[in-house]
Amino acid sequence: MALPRLTPATRAYLRWTDGPRGDPDHLIQAAFRALIAGVETPSLPLLAGLLRSEQAQASELFGQGVDELGFGFHPPEDYWEGRLALARWWAAEIVGGWLAPADGAELIVENVAEAYG
Repeated sequence: MALPRLTPATRAYLRWTDGPRGDPDHLIQAAFRALIAGVETPSLPLLAGLLRSEQAQASELFGQGVDELGFGFHPPEDYWEGRLALARWWAAEIVGGWLAPADGAELIVENVAEAYG
């Protein structure tokens, strides 16, 4: 049985692991890139089209997009605890067969291990 692999578009959207705490501009850019790459969810166009005066909505729309993609992970408020929780979540996804090991390892290295230097 082949393990599901993240598409480049979904991977680009998930790279913003700071999620709700991320810079609104980055969250909007991530949504825009995901749309261009073919990811479709109801909240992505709303997030990608936010005006500067609407950036306060970016965090909520990003969270909705993550949920719509089926990634129900919501990190703890503490930055470092969030990174470790994210690594554990991706590891569980690998073990459960929902995420290909190569994809999971890449996400962990790029978004968690590198944050620790």
